[in-house]
Amino acid sequence: MAEPACDATNREHFVRSWKSRNLRVLILLLASWAWLVLPAHGLNNDVPHINLPLVPARVQPGGSAFTLTVNGDGFVSGSTVYWNGSARSTTFVSSMQLTATINASDIAGAGTASVTIMNPSPGG
Repeated sequence: MAEPACDATNREHFVRSWKSRNLRVLILLLASWAWLVLPAHGLNNDVPHINLPLVPARVQPGGSAFTLTVNGDGFVSGSTVYWNGSARSTTFVSSMQLTATINASDIAGAGTASVTIMNPSPGG
């Protein structure tokens, strides 16, 4: 039986086929690596947690604006303190502490405030 001729067309087809198969394998390997490695680098922000007490724990109604210190964990740069559902100017101190400016109008009357923290997306 005669072997097929090994001409330039057959070599070119073989090389293109080989490159195509190896490129597909390389892409699959890179995709598998990214799936395994990237989540380990914390692409999502944690959900923040507040530890009590807030500082200060109490203020006088009708008082002046003050700085609220919130201790906890899972804070990131971009975390925001919300006072009764409204965002307040927030400073990131560390992953365990934030400070926020609470306006005098926020404490004009007596009552209990709701303080929450939101981390930026994704995750938080």
